[in-house]
Formats: sequence, C-alpha cells, structure tokens
Amino acid sequence: MRIVSWNIYFRNKDLDRVFQFVETLPYDVLCLQEVPEDFLLRLRKLPYHLCWSVDVDRLFKKGTVRNYLVIISKHPIGEKKIFRFDVPHIPRRAKVLRRSLQPLGWSKIQGRTALIADITLPRYGAPVRVACLHLLLAHPSVRFAEFEKVMTHMGGSSEKILCGDFNIVESPKVSVVNWAHGGTLLDTLLWKRERAELERRFARYRLVNPHLNQITHPFSRSQLDHILLSGHMKIKTSGVMEDPTGSDHLPIFVELESNAS
Repeated sequence: MRIVSWNIYFRNKDLDRVFQFVETLPYDVLCLQEVPEDFLLRLRKLPYHLCWSVDVDRLFKKGTVRNYLVIISKHPIGEKKIFRFDVPHIPRRAKVLRRSLQPLGWSKIQGRTALIADITLPRYGAPVRVACLHLLLAHPSVRFAEFEKVMTHMGGSSEKILCGDFNIVESPKVSVVNWAHGGTLLDTLLWKRERAELERRFARYRLVNPHLNQITHPFSRSQLDHILLSGHMKIKTSGVMEDPTGSDHLPIFVELESNAS
C-alpha cells in the first residue's frame, strides 16, 4: 500500500507532464499541494475518489489565483473535514519583504485551509484518517500552532497519516526567512531547533517521520515535505523521488506492509 505526497508548485509550466505522472504513478493515496484551479478540473476526470479544499488564495494586482489541496484515493473516501487556519500577525518587516518581492511573483495570501479525509484502506479494521496540509512560510511559532491545530482536528483516530509541505526551515542557507517573516534573531541563528522541536511533537503524538534527514526541496537543502504515520503502522520502504516534473519540490512516498493491521 503506497502513500505519495507532492507540492506540484502553483506556477508549474509542465502540467501536461504532471498529469501524465499522476496518471501512471503507482499509489493508493496521493496528496497534492498548490494545485492550480484548472489542473484540479483535469484531476477530477480521473477514475478515482477525490476530495479537495483551498490551499491558499493568492492576491495579485490582476486578480486572485486559487490553489487547492487535493487527496486522490483508489479506495473509498468517507467523512471529510475542512478547517481554516488562523491569520497570523504580519510584522512590518514581513510586509516590506513581500512588497519588495512582488516583482518576482510574491503576493498577499488568504483563505488557507487544511483537508482531512477518512479513507477505507485495505487490511485496516477502521478508516484511516488522512490529512493534506501546507503549513505557512512564516516563523516557527506559527507552524507549531498550525500543526497543533491539525492534530486537534485529527481527533482520536488510531490510524493517522499526515501529508504535506511543512515549510520547516532547517538550513543556514535560508534560515534568514524566519527572521524576515517575524521570527526572532535566534530563529535565524539556531536554525536546527525548529526541526528538533517538531520532531519532539511528532513523537508526543506517536507519529513517525520516515524521511527525516532527507532533502525534498533542493534549493533550501531541507526536508519540507512530510508523510507522517501512526507509529504502529508497518513501513516497508520510503523514499524521495528524483523527477520534480516542473516543481521545486520532490515527490515523496511511503510503502506500507501489506499485512499491516
């Protein structure tokens, strides 16, 4: 049983290849982030079970561009839950940064949600609760709060899988973005502590991160992308795929033992 997660990049210029990749990719559940609206319409034609929610609304001068979170499953999807993330305080320096980067395509954002679905996967006695999420590129305390909100909405289900782009900054190459988005100077200098703190939170919720120390975002040299699983779920193999197909993120996968129970 194979779980895949991928941020396809909302400005992806090779969506025909992306669609071919999704069509031919072996998976039981596929979670996608930053899906453009037109591409969602193409995905809905696949002969599988789909659900979706708003990843983010990007507010440009010429109008709003909406991206989606999408869960594609080859098994029935039951109950779905969508909830909004809180709008964090935006410090002045972050606003200045955003304005300075507008010529490069940065925008104001709003309307962010997370998506949770119960999926009937083979060999599990109860539906598996799957989350597709995209944590905010802000400072670490914002991501901590968003992760905790997701876990609150995941509820007491014993079978959990969380997929998505967590935007964890864990490289000195890009750690200044924590300060630029409102973090402290220590958030920039002690760039390893966000990863350490989130791994502690994963452990507290008995979640396993099989891609720890692997690079899923080549530019930042970081593991931005995650598939977290309940600790008792038996992992056969996991990895990072090589072909980004027009995205700045690499797809990741986890294959579970077929005799999991």
